Amino acid sequence: AIGAGTLRADNPQLTVRLVAGRNPYRIIVARNIRFSPSLHLFANNQDGKTIVATGEEGAARLRSKDLIVWRMRSARAGIVLKEVLKRAGEFQISSLLVEGGGRLATSFLRERLVDRHYVVIAPMTIGRGIDSVGDIGVRKLRQSIQYRNPNFTLCGEDLLFSGYPVRS
Repeated sequence: AIGAGTLRADNPQLTVRLVAGRNPYRIIVARNIRFSPSLHLFANNQDGKTIVATGEEGAARLRSKDLIVWRMRSARAGIVLKEVLKRAGEFQISSLLVEGGGRLATSFLRERLVDRHYVVIAPMTIGRGIDSVGDIGVRKLRQSIQYRNPNFTLCGEDLLFSGYPVRS
């Protein structure tokens, strides 16, 4: 799943390319989506597996497109993510990779909806940029998300962290 910011900034395909396998459902979560029809997820949707989880206004804009559109309730912070997960379950989607930009990843972490967290650390410094995780409501160290079974794996020159958030 990606948010509207990642859709516009990266124009991802979200398909299987380097190994054999079926393409997954591709889910875009955006309260009020505005997009160009030339973006990969819309232009290359021959398998009909692109899903847009959006609010009423966004859903109205997508009626004529060959997409699966989920009309979702919106809250102040955006689309109600628990409802997105429930709807995914109705589609037999039991695992969701949130390939977040900062806002969507932050929302999943803040709402404690992450079962396993992966972070890729590349050997470079770019300075000021986009936060990988924004404000998740932690004001004291004891409120931080702790992980059980942390694992660090070297992947080429990158370091991959994975861990399971401890439920409190």
